[in-house]
Amino acid sequence: MAPQVNLTVTEGILKGKTFRFDGHTLCTVGRSDDCFLHLPNNYAHCTVSRHHCHLDIDPPVIRVRDLGSLNGTFVNGRNIGHRGKRLTPEQASFVGWPELTLKDGDELRVGDTVLRIGIVPRAGSVSHPEDPASCPRSASFDQEWAMSC
Repeated sequence: MAPQVNLTVTEGILKGKTFRFDGHTLCTVGRSDDCFLHLPNNYAHCTVSRHHCHLDIDPPVIRVRDLGSLNGTFVNGRNIGHRGKRLTPEQASFVGWPELTLKDGDELRVGDTVLRIGIVPRAGSVSHPEDPASCPRSASFDQEWAMSC
């Protein structure tokens, strides 16, 4: 069996829905109609940007990058990126936002929508827990995280 990444909505209007990926997929999450994972463009989702975050899914690997959202993208409760209130969405599009590799069981929150990451390894392979220090992240991610604390 090929490796697979599952995104299961555990909170929000899409609760209970699961998105399954068994091949390389670039996925934008947000309120815009052109987003792969489209959230409603209504008052209940006003904390979600039109183009909120980007998922690079290449099973069994999944990476997330905030796209300059105003309210941030959260992984396991930790804000991994957002634009400052002084930046416009257009200005934010020129910023090189950091990318974070997600692990099995991680929770990704966009507004009030929470997705649980499920990684199904290739049949016959052994899954080893990843050392957080070995996750590929840019140096700017660590610098931004340190400055926001």
